[in-house]
Amino acid sequence: MIRTLQYLRPAPARILEAGCGDGQLLSLLHRAGYDVYGFDVKNFGLQDAAFFERCHARLPDLAADPARLKLLEQTSDWPFEQFEVVVSNQVLEHVSDHDHFFANHFRVLKPGGFGLHVFPAREVLFEFHLNLPLAHRIANKVWLERYVRWAGHLRLGKAHKGPGSLQDESRNLTHYLNTLTNYKTTAELAALARRHGLQPSYALTPAFYAERMKINWKPRIGGAWPWKYIANVTLVLTKPST
Repeated sequence: MIRTLQYLRPAPARILEAGCGDGQLLSLLHRAGYDVYGFDVKNFGLQDAAFFERCHARLPDLAADPARLKLLEQTSDWPFEQFEVVVSNQVLEHVSDHDHFFANHFRVLKPGGFGLHVFPAREVLFEFHLNLPLAHRIANKVWLERYVRWAGHLRLGKAHKGPGSLQDESRNLTHYLNTLTNYKTTAELAALARRHGLQPSYALTPAFYAERMKINWKPRIGGAWPWKYIANVTLVLTKPST
């Protein structure tokens, strides 16, 4: 992502990371010379309780400025058209209201700015939160839980790796997928983006696949790791200059 950003919009462009978590990507962007800001959602169930404190600790010079790192409820005072780029990594599948997300995406971007978002859309083959193929396509909760539990019996997925019983872990993972993810198709997301004045493109997706495979290739057979590189799309959202 950073290599692509350096090509599309070199530092010191002003970048907002949506869903900055504990600040890993933000710190890399900061070290690359970008003018960075970030926000995330507290108590959403995706992060542990201390994640934002770790973000502050990782970026102490940014944490000293209260305008730099914020929780979602604190972001409404950011001026219109403040950022040249908005980025997110593995976030859009957790957004509960994409209409709201894209409306604010448009609001904070400068004309000619763009968003760069890497995430799994509904079409992807592999659900990496559970480490199982097609789990996000199963709408029926009973059948999903049975699938997760059956996979656990075969030592597949994450259900057999948790501290609880296979039944409890299957139930917890099913609850997670049903309440904390919100998968949309690429077409649905593109239509929502256009509704809010953003021009969508998935043209960078093949290049991101190739780059990730090249960087992360390991001479290893089996396990879930190869699947995650076909479990993401790359969405670029451009705000017209005029």
